[in-house]
Amino acid sequence: GTGPFKFVRWSEEEIILEANKGYFLGRPYLDKIVVKIYKSQEASWAGLMREEVDFSPDLTPESYNILKEIPSLKTYYSLKPLYYIMTFNLRNEILKDKGVRQALNHAIDKERIVREVLKEEGVISSGPIYPGSWAYDKEIPSYPYDPKRAIELLREAGWIDHNGDHILDKGGKNFEFTLYINEGDNLKERAAIMIQDQLLDIGIRMRVKQFTAASLLDFLFQKRFDAIFQELLAAPDPDINYKWWHSSQIENGFNWFSYNNQEIDRLLDQGRATLDKEERKKIYGRFQEEILDDPPGIFLFWSNYLVGVHKRFKGVKITAAGPFSNIREWYVPKREQRHR
Repeated sequence: GTGPFKFVRWSEEEIILEANKGYFLGRPYLDKIVVKIYKSQEASWAGLMREEVDFSPDLTPESYNILKEIPSLKTYYSLKPLYYIMTFNLRNEILKDKGVRQALNHAIDKERIVREVLKEEGVISSGPIYPGSWAYDKEIPSYPYDPKRAIELLREAGWIDHNGDHILDKGGKNFEFTLYINEGDNLKERAAIMIQDQLLDIGIRMRVKQFTAASLLDFLFQKRFDAIFQELLAAPDPDINYKWWHSSQIENGFNWFSYNNQEIDRLLDQGRATLDKEERKKIYGRFQEEILDDPPGIFLFWSNYLVGVHKRFKGVKITAAGPFSNIREWYVPKREQRHR
């Protein structure tokens, strides 16, 4: 009841919101919002093309490119403050080896994923600090795609194909693990298949399994996974990294990955105890370097918010805060209004 719109009704087909006339920043221009429920992303953007709906908040790159050509629509994009990362359970005997994790980072062609899966609607990632943040150091590169270097690092860690089956092994154990992705996420599924192929090229067998949204928290808190493909939030202030990567958050917090690096702990403690912004920027620059050297997983990419809105709507802005961040300012000129 404190936002620009108030809840009215919720059913399996739709959710109704109405303007909050007492909103502290002023009443929204729109009187009401009707949220329609679709069974798939494809059905929702088809509804937008047929003008059954006026707005679709999270388009796929493929649908976005189609909708850009529809005269009745306007499309918008903004880089999401969410980084896609393949995080490892560092209690896993294979994946807890730092050199192995560095090798896996070299084995993945992130630029190809951005090009072929995101259709260039995103950028590769070099760590967990949002590129639009004051704390981001653009001079710190991501791991270059270098399969030869990956194989060298794996060999140094003792992983060699001893029996000629094209799968690396060590101490009689094959290098294989399972990556979990959430059910119904087509983008992650396509990226995971590409990652699977690239790892197999250097002798690593990665299985891909899906999990349901209902099982996610148990799945994570009980640490019942080898690796998981996630989007993690990167707020404008980099202190948010404390909850993901500080070792104090392993047992009862959000460090589901059991990532434990004393230098990272020290820098995150310093970052939240320092008031001077320039000094904090230096601290988080060192944090960015250290977490790249000792990666908790594979920092893959940042993707864009991709949205389509009927061209009748004016005042629309899509920012890192999300597709609804300025919805109070959206309006439709009277001569173009369809709903009364």
